[in-house]
Amino acid sequence: MKRIFLTVIILIFADFFYAHSQEEAGEIFDRANKLYMNEKFQESVDEYTKILNIGYKSGAIYYNLGNVYYKLGNIGKTILFYEKANKIISGDEDLDNNLKLAKLFIADKITTIPEIFYIRYFRKFASIFGTSGWIKIFLTLYIILNLIICGRIIIKNRKIRIILNRIIFLSSIVTAFVLFVLIYSNYQLNRVDGAIIMSEKVNVSSSPIEGSTELFSIHEGTKVKIKRAQGKWIEISLPDGKVGWITKNHIEII
Repeated sequence: MKRIFLTVIILIFADFFYAHSQEEAGEIFDRANKLYMNEKFQESVDEYTKILNIGYKSGAIYYNLGNVYYKLGNIGKTILFYEKANKIISGDEDLDNNLKLAKLFIADKITTIPEIFYIRYFRKFASIFGTSGWIKIFLTLYIILNLIICGRIIIKNRKIRIILNRIIFLSSIVTAFVLFVLIYSNYQLNRVDGAIIMSEKVNVSSSPIEGSTELFSIHEGTKVKIKRAQGKWIEISLPDGKVGWITKNHIEII
């Protein structure tokens, strides 16, 4: 329990930091959007990157970067930033459509095992408000719950106390659920087990040794899961179950 509340406290301070930097990020964001509209795509990339460099994460920034890189013809970067946006604003219709369009340009056509429906729905639900939004919801519910508990202690009327007991019970369940969603949302945002292939073509080896047997090839834009690292090598897996080793210089973490 202590670890859970420590996590929440850390998230709260992180949220305050982002709120402080939001005004500066907003100014840069507007400038980057104008550059994009004027088809100054590389300058637009530079401005969006400045926002990321000050520590401000946003689904809109990642989404716009994906759009800019699409205009620049960089399919690897396009999918990388669409996937980053998808971790924050999963379920956004425009993002989903653009990501599907970008994937048409990937040389590898890999069959993805579909998610179990309730996992997919929960993931979309957790992305509705983002980590920042869930923090605010949790704090609001937590404060209300404590106020009700204080009222329960002060009020002596037996019937009212019984009603408050029921409200406290239900409020505790809802607050605990929101806390779970908050932690899950933050985990999804910061997990580092996914990556995008950035090189035009990569030969996947059977072991983390130079000259080992080549199992298959993958190409720019393909999404892989990182299983483990060993020196300059990483073991990856594909959605169809294939596994092998490549060097780290061929990927960028989502």
